[in-house]
Amino acid sequence: MEKTILLTIIVTTLFFLPFPSNTFLLLTFDTELDLPPILNSSLGVSELNVLLDFLEEENVKATFFTTSQVSELFPEIVSRIVSDGHELAAHSVNHSNVSARNYSDLLSELSSNILTLSSFNTSVTSFRPPYNQGNPELSLVFEKLGLTVDGSHKGDFPFFEGDVLFLTSSPLFYPSSVYPVSWVSVFRESLKIQKSKRVKVVVVGLHPWELVDLPVVKGFEEYTIPAGNYSWSNLRDLVSYAKSLGVNFVTASEFYKLFINS
Repeated sequence: MEKTILLTIIVTTLFFLPFPSNTFLLLTFDTELDLPPILNSSLGVSELNVLLDFLEEENVKATFFTTSQVSELFPEIVSRIVSDGHELAAHSVNHSNVSARNYSDLLSELSSNILTLSSFNTSVTSFRPPYNQGNPELSLVFEKLGLTVDGSHKGDFPFFEGDVLFLTSSPLFYPSSVYPVSWVSVFRESLKIQKSKRVKVVVVGLHPWELVDLPVVKGFEEYTIPAGNYSWSNLRDLVSYAKSLGVNFVTASEFYKLFINS
């Protein structure tokens, strides 16, 4: 009850913050090898500078949920993510499923991931579990490690569970879940769902490998077919449309701070 009242007060206060609008768009990138564990090539990450150039041109900041594996294979790209002002967030060591892991294993996994990412001179406070599959033990691990944002898709709107903000919106906004629909249409639908909310939040989930052409893999066409031109053109259109509306682009940690500091 107290948390519900607090969230209501926060959301109301957020409306009066000095932002161009009361709508927030979070671009999040699960920065891993290509379609793990099916391909595990590195086409997407090796071309990540193209995405970073685009975000720089548009003056848009994003959140990169990154595996230790990627940071070790592509340190220069991960360094640029940080130097460009984006948020570097945790995504496990090598994209292993954490949904059935015990507390000790989870603590070891996330501690290692955070330690590796922190070597890029940044503070890591957000985590998205691989495959968007959480674990009841994660709340204890979050508390131990000082993590504050969980990027799992667990509802229609952002909400607190204990002291952790679940950064979520509806519908689930990944290329594989919305193809072949226009992302601008999905964005509008998400805002429509939130029409009664004074502050509206849309979370877009992407992978670097969805921005390059991938070979079609039998049984995984829903992931490989949207990759490449469909995702790139829709990302550009979405950013352009959102900017025309004066939408606020923020990172996961920035949005958390808005909630806490309001």
